[in-house]
Amino acid sequence: MVVFTEFCQYKQIPDISKTPFIFATKMTANKKSHPCALILPFFHTFASIRHSTDSLCGTIINYNIMFEKHLTYDDLDITDRELLIQMGYGEAEADDDTRLEIERMKERVREILKPRFCFHIEEEGELDCHSKTLTTGGHTFGIGPIITSQLRGSEAYAFFVATSGMEFERLQRQLEEEGDMVRVFIADAMGSVIAEKTADIMERWLQVFINGRGWKHTNRFSPGYCGWHVSEQQMLFSMLPEKDPCGVRLTDSSLMVPIKSVSGVTGLGREVKKLEYTCGLCNYAKCYKRRKRERK
Repeated sequence: MVVFTEFCQYKQIPDISKTPFIFATKMTANKKSHPCALILPFFHTFASIRHSTDSLCGTIINYNIMFEKHLTYDDLDITDRELLIQMGYGEAEADDDTRLEIERMKERVREILKPRFCFHIEEEGELDCHSKTLTTGGHTFGIGPIITSQLRGSEAYAFFVATSGMEFERLQRQLEEEGDMVRVFIADAMGSVIAEKTADIMERWLQVFINGRGWKHTNRFSPGYCGWHVSEQQMLFSMLPEKDPCGVRLTDSSLMVPIKSVSGVTGLGREVKKLEYTCGLCNYAKCYKRRKRERK
């Protein structure tokens, strides 16, 4: 297993035609340490490189890596409208006092925020449309009919975690101790947007990694949504090579800590499509995607 960690090397997603190399600032392979600052061509970065006595960069065998990237608040490009929608305003405007509190919170968060994401690609998997399951990496996930239908045609599967980070979690706890419920509410909404925007950037980097195969990706799907039971979060996390990927751990009830985190799977392949989230197929009323669509 190869693990890459990239600390905001690029302020924007690199253009694969103009940027032929990616920098790996941390890497481990087969439990052996290797030098940092490894430079690999893009078509190598998404392949498993099995360590050998001849060369670290040996034969490309399959897509068996984990890539991790650290971001900043400004990398997320969060708009005021996104924050207001998450706070329940829809297209309405907040009053001046609320806007002032939002600006103060943004500055406070900007100073401490360390969002990050990681993903791992499994090239072998069996999607069973009869049992509505996905079997890959030695595990069988009961993903249900909705996700099964959306993953049809996948040639590989990317498992991911995206998080606002423990720094933000600690800030939320501090705000709760201070007892200012307006700021607690603003931070809670901001954390949800941060986690989702981090996952959005993950998808863009994932696409960079799979471009060389002519692959696209589906929507991302998470345990707890669309009929996929949240308890299978435990199996999902076991698909990633680190115990607490991106510093995210699971409780006994399969909830993530930091709370403002997202995990899930997305299908990869030549024939797959990313579609509008089809809320008509799902009856989960509290889904954030449903709330966003209803507020538009």
